Amino acid sequence: MARSDGAENLCLEAAGVTTFILAGRYFEARAKRRAGAALRALLVLGAKDVTVLLPDGGEETGDGHRHGRGDRGGRPHA
Repeated sequence: MARSDGAENLCLEAAGVTTFILAGRYFEARAKRRAGAALRALLVLGAKDVTVLLPDGGEETGDGHRHGRGDRGGRPHA
């Protein structure tokens, strides 16, 4: 068997990493499109109230103005 300098392995590995990165970008873009479409559909429906899932498993319903962007705890802002 002939020994190689490893260039074939490096090229194959680079192709795998590139494919993985491009696939990740594709799935991320698809997820963003779907999320945007879902939000647009909710706006068309005229949703006025939101339900926030609390860390203790409960729910809180309100007009959506009390919760800040990225506030996952469901606590009102002071």
